[in-house]
Amino acid sequence: MLIVMLMLLVIFGAGIVLAASLFNNDTSKNATYSQPSPANSSALATVPTQNQCQNQHSFECFLLGSSDTEVIIRNHLGSTFDLAQKAGDYSVKLRLGYADAQKILVIIEIDSPKEFHFAALSVHFTDETGHEFTAQGFGNGFYTDGVSVGMYNFETGDLKPQQKEINVKLEIPAIAPMAISMPCCPPTPTPGPTPVPPPDKVDGPFVFQFRLPVNQSQTIEPKQTVKTATYGDVTLEKVVVTPLEIVAYFKGIPTNSILDAPVNGWTSTTEPGG
Repeated sequence: MLIVMLMLLVIFGAGIVLAASLFNNDTSKNATYSQPSPANSSALATVPTQNQCQNQHSFECFLLGSSDTEVIIRNHLGSTFDLAQKAGDYSVKLRLGYADAQKILVIIEIDSPKEFHFAALSVHFTDETGHEFTAQGFGNGFYTDGVSVGMYNFETGDLKPQQKEINVKLEIPAIAPMAISMPCCPPTPTPGPTPVPPPDKVDGPFVFQFRLPVNQSQTIEPKQTVKTATYGDVTLEKVVVTPLEIVAYFKGIPTNSILDAPVNGWTSTTEPGG
């Protein structure tokens, strides 16, 4: 086991150097898909500090609450967009996108009447061939009255090595009120008109077609096997280095082992059947 960890440390040192420069923001034009704004001229070019965010409620400060999005905005790795679609008093905006060999992140913002917060009921994310990317996770939150944020993480599917960009479509069929915890006891009645409840849902569809640059990654395939007291033969099949993480793929380690979890920027996993 010790030998396995030493192997990882050696590759980790090389990976840090690679990750420092592995990103690409190709911005060539396309007549069909919307073009992202250059990151260095976007609203995210000036990122607030943690101290500033203690007294500031903004989209940028909200993104600093996630390790992935903090790395993206501090290093200007993502692509910003100025695309919005409306349905009555509700507006859905595409704000930020990021892609690399391991993950795709898409962030939307929903504006609604100030006493409400809405989220997407479902999200469909496809490329120009019709391939639908599988959602790996999502999160919803809000940073001020009437403005909520949805963050969606998709698997990369059939992205080819060194692919520079993808033409994609994000479709949100409808939005609905977010489930927000209620206090333990009924609120004390106050004078004035009875508040109007939000609608059960607001139908779209809200559709965005856009080009998403793919940040470059590096794949190393050591194919090195060592004998361990715990697992027997363990093979380090490959290591993928992206601007956000370093992912090590092993063969011979059970998926429920201690290595099958992110640690300090590392993510380890097992090869299928390994």
